[in-house]
Amino acid sequence: MEPIKQRKLSFFLTGVNVAVALLLTTIAVSLFLPNVKVDLTANKIHTLSPATVSMVRNLKDLVKIKVYLSEDVPPDIKPLADNLKTVLSEISSLNKSKLQVSYADPNKDSAAKEEALRYGITPLQFSSVKSDKLEVANGYFGLVLVYGNKQVVLSVAGDVGNLEYFLVSGIKKLTEKQLPTILLATGNGEVSTDEMQVFSKYADSNYQLETVDLSKEKALDTKNGILIIDGPTSTFNQAAQNQITQWVEAKKGVLFLVNSASVNSNLEGQARPPMGIESLLKSQGIELVPKLILDPSSAVASFSTKSGGFYTQYLYWLQIRPENINQSLPPLSGLQSMLMPWTSPLIVEGKAKAMVYSSPDAWTVSDLSNLSPLAKVVQGNDVSKKVVAAINTDTSRIAVIGNSDLIKDQFVSSDQQNLVMVFNLIDYLSQDDSLLSIRAKIISNPPLKNISDTMKQVVRYGDIGLPVILLLLIGGVAYIVRKKKDI
Repeated sequence: MEPIKQRKLSFFLTGVNVAVALLLTTIAVSLFLPNVKVDLTANKIHTLSPATVSMVRNLKDLVKIKVYLSEDVPPDIKPLADNLKTVLSEISSLNKSKLQVSYADPNKDSAAKEEALRYGITPLQFSSVKSDKLEVANGYFGLVLVYGNKQVVLSVAGDVGNLEYFLVSGIKKLTEKQLPTILLATGNGEVSTDEMQVFSKYADSNYQLETVDLSKEKALDTKNGILIIDGPTSTFNQAAQNQITQWVEAKKGVLFLVNSASVNSNLEGQARPPMGIESLLKSQGIELVPKLILDPSSAVASFSTKSGGFYTQYLYWLQIRPENINQSLPPLSGLQSMLMPWTSPLIVEGKAKAMVYSSPDAWTVSDLSNLSPLAKVVQGNDVSKKVVAAINTDTSRIAVIGNSDLIKDQFVSSDQQNLVMVFNLIDYLSQDDSLLSIRAKIISNPPLKNISDTMKQVVRYGDIGLPVILLLLIGGVAYIVRKKKDI
């Protein structure tokens, strides 16, 4: 046989051997190690957290998870259903005797239909196109966690950003005797619960959520709770100031969501009056500056005018990037981005620590009257990185975020990481960090890093020219190799 033909046959046989070896390895792994996987995501979003493993393995009594799922869900729902099944399979395998998972299709089982309706799980309308025709059908996609005579219901299983967190927090709520209490301050024009229904929904799943008028309460009495003061628009009276001071001095958790301006629907800002507790915050090393931040690292927002709507980058809506989040602090570990509209800077001193910053290109304004995106913007003289959130867990358990819109429904729907940060802080300040690593695993799209216009051009032309250069190099190498073989 000629040398060239022998060489070609050798290459062919080597390729066949490699293909067969890969096939046999795949079969062996699937048969003997079916659960082996490699999670290469940054926050290990496809790997159960240690908190989940510990909680499920240490269950002392039976928890049932009943899933009501229609078999013929449309294609856009099927990935969510498959993800649900995968997570439930992994969690139930940790403790099969104490965690039981069952599935039922209410469209095919009348008893399951009655049971689902009894739990408050109602059919959903699914629309799909089949044979060029729009078809509408009713289906079920919900679940319930049952523990004795208590239950936690998720009527739409696709309506939650982090399924593992929901399941584990639900189990935690069912099995623990006393849950932490969230006290929402009222009576001074704070943000209404009607404006943060998504927050309330998540809070109800793992906490006791209560409202409290600080000006009327004689004493706040809760052993394991946290006080949230969100956007007060009037000065606290002396009774309320005393309540807050006593709470802080007792080293109980308190979270302030405050900025320097309230903004109406016409984008007109009005300076907030002093809260009356500025000296208390300053004694803890945190001071709110009566200004608003503008930042080129900002989000795109939609606006309406008489001539129609438009989208534009709105400098008052800060888009917080990963490099500006202090991830060395436990509550912020794993966070990738946040949306912070109409934010005021903070001065941090003493034992307090900065949690979140603006970009280094941000500046501030004192005139809050016209915040329209059409208003002329002049860059200030104080361009620098600004602190927008701070915490002190040394002399107290207090956190301040220079933003009162963070957990409103409008902005939570834009970025679930806002909720992640707030609930992490709630757990951290109420001394319950068991769910931190789970909640930080929400799948998100981190914002792209800002680069210069010159680098953008390099990347653009590189994308065009690099494939051509690579093809020419490969062709040149192939030509040289072929020439050597013919010699």
